[in-house]
Amino acid sequence: MMPAADTWKRIPIIRLLLLFVVGIIVHFYMKLPLFFYGVLCMLSACLWLIYQILPLSYQFSNAWMKGIGILFIFFCTGAFVCHISLPANQKNNICNVYTKGDKVSIVLLDKPVEKNKRFKVLARAESVEHNSTITKVTGNVIVYFRKDSFTNNLACGSTLIVSAPLQPIHNSGNPGAFNYEQYCLFQNIAYQTFLNKRNYSVQPTMQYMPLLQAVLQARDAVLNILQKHFTNRNDLGIAEALLIGYREDLDKDIVQAYSNTGVVHIIAISGLHLGMIYGLLLFLFKPFDKIRLFRIIKPLFVLSILWGFTFIAGAAPSITRSAIMFSFIVTGELFNRKTSILNNLAVSAFFILLFAPFSLWDVGFQLSYAAVLSIVLFSHTIEKVFFIRNKILHHLWQLSAVTISAQILTMPFILYHFHQFPNLFLLSNLVAVPLSGFILYGELLLLAISFISTPFTNFIASCTSILIECLNKFILFMDSHPNASWNGISISIFQAIALTFIFIGFFTWVFYKNKKQLWVCLSFATLFCMARAIDFIEKQQQHKLIVFNVPSHSAIDIVEGRRAVYNGDKVVMEDNFLRNFHLQPSRIQYRYTLSDSLYSTIITRHYITTHKKTILLIDDSFPTSKPTTKIQAAAVILKQNTSVSLAALSSFIACPLFIADASNMPWKINRWKKEAEKLHLRLHSVTDQGAFVMEL
Repeated sequence: MMPAADTWKRIPIIRLLLLFVVGIIVHFYMKLPLFFYGVLCMLSACLWLIYQILPLSYQFSNAWMKGIGILFIFFCTGAFVCHISLPANQKNNICNVYTKGDKVSIVLLDKPVEKNKRFKVLARAESVEHNSTITKVTGNVIVYFRKDSFTNNLACGSTLIVSAPLQPIHNSGNPGAFNYEQYCLFQNIAYQTFLNKRNYSVQPTMQYMPLLQAVLQARDAVLNILQKHFTNRNDLGIAEALLIGYREDLDKDIVQAYSNTGVVHIIAISGLHLGMIYGLLLFLFKPFDKIRLFRIIKPLFVLSILWGFTFIAGAAPSITRSAIMFSFIVTGELFNRKTSILNNLAVSAFFILLFAPFSLWDVGFQLSYAAVLSIVLFSHTIEKVFFIRNKILHHLWQLSAVTISAQILTMPFILYHFHQFPNLFLLSNLVAVPLSGFILYGELLLLAISFISTPFTNFIASCTSILIECLNKFILFMDSHPNASWNGISISIFQAIALTFIFIGFFTWVFYKNKKQLWVCLSFATLFCMARAIDFIEKQQQHKLIVFNVPSHSAIDIVEGRRAVYNGDKVVMEDNFLRNFHLQPSRIQYRYTLSDSLYSTIITRHYITTHKKTILLIDDSFPTSKPTTKIQAAAVILKQNTSVSLAALSSFIACPLFIADASNMPWKINRWKKEAEKLHLRLHSVTDQGAFVMEL
């Protein structure tokens, strides 16, 4: 292994990328004024200029001036890119223009897709009409159509005039839940709207968006071919997801099985699919490498095919990012065969973040680059651990080495985002990855010959369908193992970062015999263990009341240490989706499991009593006879559309806080809000304000 200094000299782009990324993160969370970055950028530029005018004899000893100046310029660039990308900082963004009651002109960016009781589609806001004044705007809106209000002639480019109110997108507020509001912000989506026949009209002219419409037409053409040849719904769902990332026909249980066994990347269109195609192209073109002219043409041909596949796959962000990454790798090899692949990766990441800085928070972006970086750093060394003469076994070991190495740097991200680790990932990937490769090649061949209706076309479709069925059965079999995955893992961002440095230090020490990296590993391992210990001690002493935001349902957890009792609708616990989506993230974050009882908390139908506080649970079965003295309560939870008014409750309950849970109807909550305002009481609506958490 080369010395660390030489390594950094060969990969200078990584240092610049790191400061660029830090600039994005600092500005997103701290929102420092642009004046600060302007001054810092000017000082950095001055430092660089001073270095340039120094005599040559002084430049060598003061080279740090040049480096510091350039690094801080990249830091400021990252902050500036983040600033201009935030919708709140864009003057004509709809979130800065729209007010309730305005009419909005929107253009659909796809064909509406059926979702449970509604149709859903993403639309681009074009203009806002306020007091007869029309203002051009930017930004996106999520549109929901009631099924009885949906017209089948809507497609990409359809223009609608919407009079329905646009509603800001908010999180459920449930602890540990997915940050949907931030996710939409990063997609430049600030609002959602629910339409019926009376509050929108379709304009006679359609907006012409040639590139987007061509991409969607290519996607629909591929979907039509697949739907024609795959009749089994499960096979069709996997075929669509694996080839173009279309997930509307996927079965939720199968997706969960793929996730539990560590092969969900197969059905999430990503760099794996482009890597398979890239590998196939290199194999097919290898006999022509001796032709000098072809060596020049080959990269251009490879890039054309990769971007062509990206196009027919719908140009989803994940596949587009991977295409950009491969483009820089292939281009780097074209112009300089000795260039470092790490530099190429850094340049591709910089290019993506320059135009889409919020990709940094995208799980797919993180996993893609972590996996490729991990493979580059460790796969070749892991492969050399065993020397196998048999070619078949050697290729299997090569695949295993790639799979193992990819897990090294992706593991902290998997643990942080998904709270689980697939214990059988190695065996699952050994079978699933090659099998998915054959399926992908079969689907590509099917597309190539689909215009010819021959027995050969049907044969290819049948073979591919059999392979998909085998893949599904294998994944379901692996998932049926009681120890298929280690679930309920909770780590903080700091712990994830520490874990990353632990893995880098440990494997660098083991593979490259670098003793300094052992100290890096041990130092971060100490910090990781300390952070975990502190977190476990805090969770052991916690005592909380959590009123969840589960639409149309009552759901409460009373937490004491690492144990909790559930109080709410049974259907929430019986429904896998409701339980896992709304309740489980909190139970993972706070590290508690359900129990039949608690040590120092008494729970009855209408009372939750601790040694410090009393919480009342009010529904229509609550006795309303007035006691001789007022009941003292820390909070009152209103459930199931109880008919009792706040005025009546206040006459015999002394309480500073009323909580309306999500089982109440909106009209009832609005009535309580008006009452609370008149009586000068505090009312927390779980539906409007998110879940409620109280320390007991």
